[in-house]
Amino acid sequence: MNTPKPKSFKNILEENEHLRKLYKNFDKGVNTVLESFRKKVNVAVDGCEKRLKKCERTVHHVLRQSKKNFEADIQQAEVLVNKELRSKIIMGQWTNKFLATSEQASLDPITFAVSRFALNVCLSYCDVEPEYLIAANVHKHLIDYISMENNYLVVGPSLMALVHISLYPQLRSAIVSAEGLPVILRVVVNSKSKPLLALSAKLLASLALDANNKSILSRAGCYHALGDLILGNHCDVDNEVQIYAVSAILNLLHRNDANRRLAIELHIVKPILTILQTVSTERLLIICVRVLGNIGFGNAYTAHSALISGAGECLSVMLEAVDSIRQPTLCHAILATLANLCGNNDMNQTAIGNMGPVCEATVRILQHSKITYVVTEAANFLLAMCWKNNINKPRIAHKGGSAALMRRITEYCTRFLQVYPASAASATQQQAQQLSQIPEHLQNQSQTFYKIGNQYYPSTELRDMVLCLERMCTTLSSILLYEATHERMNIIGGLEELVRLCKMMHDPNILISLSKAIIPMIPNPAQLLLLHQDSAKHLAERCQAILVLKKVKLQGFSDLALAPDWLEAAIAVLSMPDLELKVSTPQPKPEFVDEKYYSKEFSQEIYADTTTYDVKDLRGYIFSIY
Repeated sequence: MNTPKPKSFKNILEENEHLRKLYKNFDKGVNTVLESFRKKVNVAVDGCEKRLKKCERTVHHVLRQSKKNFEADIQQAEVLVNKELRSKIIMGQWTNKFLATSEQASLDPITFAVSRFALNVCLSYCDVEPEYLIAANVHKHLIDYISMENNYLVVGPSLMALVHISLYPQLRSAIVSAEGLPVILRVVVNSKSKPLLALSAKLLASLALDANNKSILSRAGCYHALGDLILGNHCDVDNEVQIYAVSAILNLLHRNDANRRLAIELHIVKPILTILQTVSTERLLIICVRVLGNIGFGNAYTAHSALISGAGECLSVMLEAVDSIRQPTLCHAILATLANLCGNNDMNQTAIGNMGPVCEATVRILQHSKITYVVTEAANFLLAMCWKNNINKPRIAHKGGSAALMRRITEYCTRFLQVYPASAASATQQQAQQLSQIPEHLQNQSQTFYKIGNQYYPSTELRDMVLCLERMCTTLSSILLYEATHERMNIIGGLEELVRLCKMMHDPNILISLSKAIIPMIPNPAQLLLLHQDSAKHLAERCQAILVLKKVKLQGFSDLALAPDWLEAAIAVLSMPDLELKVSTPQPKPEFVDEKYYSKEFSQEIYADTTTYDVKDLRGYIFSIY
C-alpha cells in the first residue's frame, strides 16, 4: 500500500489563498518588528561607539600627557646626570693627572684658588658667551698662570681651561694676540710632563684651526717644536702626546700652501714616516697619513718632495696590509693621500703607478670593500693615477681595474633599481617608497631606511651610492680613453652591459655618468667607415648605443638648451652615412674632470675633554662641593 507524500508548504500556499494572505501579513509584521529592533540596536551601538571613542580620546590624552611629563622628567634627570658626570670627569682629570703626580707636599690657598678658577672655566666655558670671556680677559689671566712654570698644579688646570675656551673660534685669535704662543711653546720645549705636553699640543692644534693663526704659528717655530715632540727627542712621550702634536701639524697645513712648502723645507715628512713605520695605534696612523695628504694637496712640488722622501713606498706597503673592512677610515685616508700625491703631475702619477702593490691592492679594495665611501675613494685614486697619463691607463686595465669597475657599476645600479624601480620617471623627482617593514630598532631614527636584499640602508647611503657610481664611471671613462684597453672591455662585455644599464636607469645623474663610460668606446669616422666597407658593424652599432645616447640627451640634459659637444659628436658619428664618414674628421674625446676633482684636504677638529653635552643654568658638582 503506497503512502501519499506530504505536500510542501509552497504547494499548500498555492492551493489555499487564505493561508497565502495570512503568510504575507505575518511576513510583513515580522519584517516591521525586526526593522524596528535593528534601528534600536544600531542607535544603541552608535551610542556605545561614541562613548568608546570619547573614552579612547580621553585615555590617549591622559597617556600623552603622562608620557610628556615622563619624558620631561627623564630629560631633566639625564641633564643633571650628565652635568654631574662632566663635573666629576673634570675633577678626576685634575686629581689624577696633576694633583696625584705633584711633588708638592701641601696645597696652599692661592694655588687651590687659581686651580679652582681654571677648573670652573673648564666646566662652564660653554655657558658663557665668547665675547664676555674676551671682555673679562679670562684668556689673558690663564696665559699669566701658565707662565708660572714652577707651579705644576696651576699650569695644568690653566692649560686645560685655555684648551676649552679655544674651542670658540673668536678666542683663537685672541689667545695668539695676547702673546700666549711663546708661553705655550715654552711649555712644549721645557716640560717633561706628559699631561702638560699633551695639553700644549692640543692647544696648538686648536689654535691652528684659525686661518689667521697658521702663518703666525709656523713663523714662531711650531714646526720644530712639534717635530721634536713627535719623536720624543728631548723627553719621553706617549701616544696621546703624539696624536695631538701630529694633529697640530695637520691643521697648520690645512688650506695654507706656504706652510706646505715650509713643511718640506723643514723635513717634516721624515718624523711622520718614522711614526708610520714604528707605531700601531690606528688613530695616530690615520692622522699621520692625512698629514702627508695635506702636504701633497694641490701642489706638485710638495707632492714630489714627499715621494722622494719615501712617502709613496711607505703608503704602498700600508695599503697592501690594511684591512678595508675592519679599518675603513685608515684605508680611506691612505687612498686619499695617494690621490693627493699624484698631484696632477705626470711624473708623480707614473712614480706611484710603478710602486709594485699599489694597483693590485687598490683593485682588491675596489672589488671586496663593503663600505661605499671606501669604494668611492678607491675609484678616486685610480682616477688620480690615470688622469691624462697614458702609462697608468693600460697598467690599471691590465691589473683588472676595468673589470672591477664594471662589476661594481653593475652592482650599484642593481641596488639603486631595487629602491627606485625602472618605471619611475626620476629618482630625484619622486619620493622613494619603502619596500618593507622597517625593524623596530630603526623606527626612531631621524633618517629614512630602505631595504635592499636583506640589508637596510639609510637615505644618505643611497646618495653615497649615486656619488660612487659617478666616480667609478668617470674613472672607467678615463681608462678607456687609451684604445688598447678596449679589448679587455670587449672580452667582459662591458659596452653591452653599459648600454643595458642605460636602458634600465632613469636617474639623470646616473645616465650622464654611464654615458661618459660609453663615449670612449664610440669609434671615430675612419674606423667606422673601414668596417662598413667590409660589410661589418662596430660593436657600438650592434648593441644600439645610439639609442641610449639619445636617451641621455633627452633625459640627462633636459634642463639645458644644448647637450654637451662630446655627446652630440658621438650621436653624430653613429648617425652618419658612409658618404659623410669619408669627409668627417675625428673629434678628440675629453677627460671629464679637472685636476682638483680627486684631491681633498683634511683637518682635525678639537673637542672638549668629555663626551657629555653641556646644558645651561644648572649647577654642577664643582660648584656645590665647596
